[in-house]
Amino acid sequence: MQSADTLNTIISDKDLVPRLEPYLPRLIPILNECNIKIHIKLYFNFLLDFVKSYSDAIGESVIPFVESLVTRIVIELKSCHEKGEKNNIVINKCWNVLRVICESDSFMPRFAAQIENTMKPLFEYMADPSKVEFEDDIVLSVKSFLRKTGEVSPVMWTLYPYLQKVFDKNKHAFGNVLDTLNQYLVVARAQIAQSPDHMTLLVKMAGEALFGMQPVITIHNAEGAILLQLLLQTYAGTPALDPYYEEIMNLVRRRMVA
Repeated sequence: MQSADTLNTIISDKDLVPRLEPYLPRLIPILNECNIKIHIKLYFNFLLDFVKSYSDAIGESVIPFVESLVTRIVIELKSCHEKGEKNNIVINKCWNVLRVICESDSFMPRFAAQIENTMKPLFEYMADPSKVEFEDDIVLSVKSFLRKTGEVSPVMWTLYPYLQKVFDKNKHAFGNVLDTLNQYLVVARAQIAQSPDHMTLLVKMAGEALFGMQPVITIHNAEGAILLQLLLQTYAGTPALDPYYEEIMNLVRRRMVA
C-alpha cells in the first residue's frame, strides 16, 4: 500500500514527471509484469495517471502494455466466474486505463490496428454479454475506434450485430449503444445502405426501443425515435430506406396512439 502511495506521489509531482521520461524503456516492461500480478487498488490509479502523463512518450510500447491489461482482465474474470461473479474492482480499473488509451490521440489512430488486435479477447465477450459486466466498456471502445480511425475494420464489423445483444441485455434500453450505432452510421453510411442485414438491425432496434417498458420509459422510447430520425437524416435523398418506410411509419403511428 505504501509503495502505491509513493508511485502516486511521484506521478503527481510536476517536477519529477519529466525527469522519469528517459527511464520509460526500462520502466514499462516492469509495469507490464506488475499489471498482471499486483492487487493493490491504488496501483491502478497510478497506472491511469501514468498513461495520461506519458502518452506522448510511451509510443509503440503501448501494445505490450495493453496486452498486460487484457491478460489481467481475463485472469480476473476467470476468478470471478469461479466464484459465481461477473466483475470486480480490478477489472473496472483496468478498463479505465484501456479507455483512456483508446481515446488518446497519442495512440489512436497510429496504433489502432495493433491495439484492436490485442483487445480481441475482450471483444469476444460481446457474443454473450450476460457473462460480463463490462459490455459498456466494450461498446464505448468500439465507438472510440470508429471515431479515431474514421472507418470500420473487419473486427468492428464482427462486433456490429452483437450490439443487439447488449441492447437486449439492457431490456431494449440503448444506453451507450445509441452513440456507437450513430458512429457506425457516420463512418459506414454506404456500407450499411448496401447491406439489408445491417439496415434491418437498426430499424428493428429502433422499433423495440420505441415500445420498451424500462423505468424512465419516456427517455428510452425517445431514443428509439432518435435512431429513426438519424436514419432518415443520414439517408435523406437516397433509396436506402425505401424498403423500410412503411414499417417506420407504422412504428411511429403505433407509438403515437399507444
